[in-house]
Amino acid sequence: MALMAKARAMTMAQGAYDYVKARIHLGASNKILNPSGWVDANGRPINSPTQNVVTMCVNSLRSEWLAATGAPETTALRRLLARADMAEKAGCGNCGEQASLAFAWLMRHRATPLEFMTIINGDHAFCVLNRDRTTNPSDPDQWNDASVYIDPWRSLLSPGREMSQRNRISWMHLGTVKYSFQSVVRLE
Repeated sequence: MALMAKARAMTMAQGAYDYVKARIHLGASNKILNPSGWVDANGRPINSPTQNVVTMCVNSLRSEWLAATGAPETTALRRLLARADMAEKAGCGNCGEQASLAFAWLMRHRATPLEFMTIINGDHAFCVLNRDRTTNPSDPDQWNDASVYIDPWRSLLSPGREMSQRNRISWMHLGTVKYSFQSVVRLE
């Protein structure tokens, strides 16, 4: 499979990112929405009423998704596309739903090679477009120049190699400097 030119890959990734941001209008249940700076009696930030609605939305979406895709014969790609469809209809979703929707958009636009990736022993999902399959998925520093990291949940879109540095900075507070990724679904 031939790789896309860097500019084309970035344009396609931007289209997917923008699509997700427009469709997931309620947002994520695991990101605090507190635009008014509401606090409890102890001064701790509290969720806005909107956040409570988003939490119910994501919980309902995930229950429906598990019920619809729980059969052993359901492929990873089918589960991913079902998740994307449900998230788009509901207008909410955390990282997995948002990455699924970006993946589905890119797949519909025939943007390949395309991957839905997760952190091994972690809890985060994102997409990578245009990564050369001969590079190690767990070592973004070695990814080809034209690879693109797409993470709508974290509001990040960048060349693949840059995501390594961004994630090191973001996850240092968790004590996680080294991490590994796995490609859950890859389309050539």
